[in-house]
Amino acid sequence: MPVGRFFEAFKRNGEGAGGGGPMLKLKDFPPEREFREHFPRYFQDFCEFLPCPLHARPLDGALNMHPFLPRRMNPPDAGPKTYIAMGRHREGGEGDSVTKLHMDISDAVNVLAYVAGPPAARARTGPRAPGPDWDGAGAVWDVFRREDRDALRRFLRDHASEFRHGRAGVDPTGDALLNQQCMLTEAHRRTLREEYGVEAWTFEQHLWEAVFLPAGTPHQVRNLRPCLKVAVDFVAPESVRHALDHCALLRDVALRDRREGSGRHAQEDKLQGEAILIHAAMRAAEEVAAWRRGEGRARGAGTAGGGAGGPAPRAGPGAAGARPAP
Repeated sequence: MPVGRFFEAFKRNGEGAGGGGPMLKLKDFPPEREFREHFPRYFQDFCEFLPCPLHARPLDGALNMHPFLPRRMNPPDAGPKTYIAMGRHREGGEGDSVTKLHMDISDAVNVLAYVAGPPAARARTGPRAPGPDWDGAGAVWDVFRREDRDALRRFLRDHASEFRHGRAGVDPTGDALLNQQCMLTEAHRRTLREEYGVEAWTFEQHLWEAVFLPAGTPHQVRNLRPCLKVAVDFVAPESVRHALDHCALLRDVALRDRREGSGRHAQEDKLQGEAILIHAAMRAAEEVAAWRRGEGRARGAGTAGGGAGGPAPRAGPGAAGARPAP
């Protein structure tokens, strides 16, 4: 579908308050080059109002290890990237998918920058029990603990016949958290809770709220209304071990699929986690040596203030204060 036709459909979906029609999504926009080259002013504004700038700023966050990877090693594009998708309140399973259940190799922060339709009926003051209209929220998230990944895989394998991926079924022999083929409904979450002892943290995301997702955290997103989100990846020192474990998992799955001749398209280790760790350690050693010689200089840490592009986002319940689904 041409981009112009997508935005026409996106506008119609917004005017219908998230009604019927196909649920379309424009991912990783713009696709042809990096966000900071295509939208330099928006890039600056986004970086200036990011919460937790020491971790999240993509170029100069003092605790973000991703920028340590030199350009000659062709580092992955950490963003920002925009995700533009339609939405609807009624939960129907496969057709609701904006982002199916999966886990990411790096940390990420996701800011909701636009929600179609009227604003929320009342001011957002913190996590509340969800109502039938989610208080005007743009999206709803289900996030699981890293410790529950094996139980999640077991559930998805046992119930593979209940899921559809497009017009096809779900492969029960693959790693369901890597394949990103399953969208959990309330019935699935209830079964997980009652039979597998796994409970999701379910929370809504409102305009200008930011959701932080640690590396390796299984999660899915369902849009309640047409939304535009802006996300950026980062590598926090606290998550390095999980990122490296994810890299090792990708290699193991690729080797297994090659041995079995399954024909599945293996995911790649685009993060280059081991290289990031090595270069970060080298830079740290250089900085320590420079400080000892009295030549050290602080690496830019960014600011936490709001930018010209909009109000500073509040840290959403994905970072703290989220509640288990009722």
